[in-house]
Amino acid sequence: KHTEAPSTPGKYNYTVEVDYDDEIDEVHESNNKFDPPFVFEVKKPQLFLSSFFIVGETSLDPGNIFQLKAFTDNDGATPGPDVKLYYYLDGVKIGEDNMRDYNLEPEDPPKEESIYIVAPQTPGQHIVAVRVDPSDNVDEGNENDNYAEIIFTVNELYAEEINNISAPVGFQIIVQ
Repeated sequence: KHTEAPSTPGKYNYTVEVDYDDEIDEVHESNNKFDPPFVFEVKKPQLFLSSFFIVGETSLDPGNIFQLKAFTDNDGATPGPDVKLYYYLDGVKIGEDNMRDYNLEPEDPPKEESIYIVAPQTPGQHIVAVRVDPSDNVDEGNENDNYAEIIFTVNELYAEEINNISAPVGFQIIVQ
């Protein structure tokens, strides 16, 4: 007889016993149980960002396209199939990903997610950020490692630089 492992976090004691119904007549009935019981722990899910970065330069010209990469990981129990990852630019949500089932087991390697972002037109410092489980649907052991942000700079372009910019085929540049 066997029992499925529990999914509720906590410590559990399992006792291993053979011929637990005493259906077999044995010389030594007293040695059918393993003692002490086997103890194991079911952990809560522990989602976290193992790495988060801008690919390439963090000083960009207005309108440049850059890639943001986030590596998500889980060091606990499987949290369920619908775990989201949100991306933000200056506090405004600009995209999302779903962490896939194959990334939710603790033994799986970190999962790479990425998004391409257009740098704002406004020169100065800006913030890109990412949050795992933004709706807090997964009850975790530590909720404080689900968010990361990066500050990057958008350069100010001068008139002579703007005149030297060429648009890709099918696009035009409008200077206001």
